[in-house]
Amino acid sequence: MAMSGGNAAVEVGFIFQCTLCGSYSLFSVDALDPVEVSRNATHCAPRHKLLAKDVHNAEEDLLLGIQRRLMPMVATLSADEADKSREGETTGLGHFVLLPCAACIEISTGRLYSEWLDDRANLSQPAPLAPHVAVTFEAGELPPAYMLKANSWSLAQGVGPKDLEVKKPHRLPAGQFRVILPPDAPALRPSCWAQKDAEGDPEEVWERRRTLIDIVAKIVATRPAQSFPGRPRPKGEALLRAPPIGEPLPWLAALCSEAEEAWRSENHGRAPKGSRRGAKISEVGGTFVRVPLLSVAEELQYSAAALLTEQEES
Repeated sequence: MAMSGGNAAVEVGFIFQCTLCGSYSLFSVDALDPVEVSRNATHCAPRHKLLAKDVHNAEEDLLLGIQRRLMPMVATLSADEADKSREGETTGLGHFVLLPCAACIEISTGRLYSEWLDDRANLSQPAPLAPHVAVTFEAGELPPAYMLKANSWSLAQGVGPKDLEVKKPHRLPAGQFRVILPPDAPALRPSCWAQKDAEGDPEEVWERRRTLIDIVAKIVATRPAQSFPGRPRPKGEALLRAPPIGEPLPWLAALCSEAEEAWRSENHGRAPKGSRRGAKISEVGGTFVRVPLLSVAEELQYSAAALLTEQEES
């Protein structure tokens, strides 16, 4: 995990999954600065000559601080609460981060993401944001941190794949996670990916999906400000490196649960090939989207529309 030589800061990124379409992305959210690492190492070992292990420990502490920003719900668990989380008693899609989703943009516009990025008309428009979860691969664990070295993203700290297949600018093909994070419903493939004359879902299905994307975007845009309460910080416990990234969205967590129930009802309780329905979360992974909301857009339309109406009237 040691940083490469030189004085340049090293980007730190994390795996995110879109709650709407189920696609994966990697976004850089922070960086390790050699000057900051050296300063922290010196502060922690003031009485002896600075050793390589001191620098290593300082890097680990800084990475832990970055990890905690993405999942304060786990970062602030007591020891007993963490044990329950690892046993699958507490989990949760409870903390969400708003990020651009290439697949959702393709579904909404009917254009490839690369074409959308190259269109100068979009430069003056805000990038559409979709709620994502920071992925974990074991219950009770913090999201794994990745560092960019020699143009490759490699695991720096935490539980996760050692290396990632990344399609620029920030897409992660879902296939690399299919075995270790088996979904109930697969990530959606935008219709613009299909070859000409290829069979796919009818246009009315895609229209319902675009409608749901719009509704969720409106709810997010008009939501009241929220904060993560956490638990009182015991004396001596380190502060978070910086404010948490993202926020709790209880209405979205409830919508995700409704999507899972709707999918299982549609499939008569049968889990798709490759998944392990009925297993505890600790046996199949940590935090990830089992059923993308767009997979059951028709079933969620009423609930989502009711949420938007309630928020607009409040």
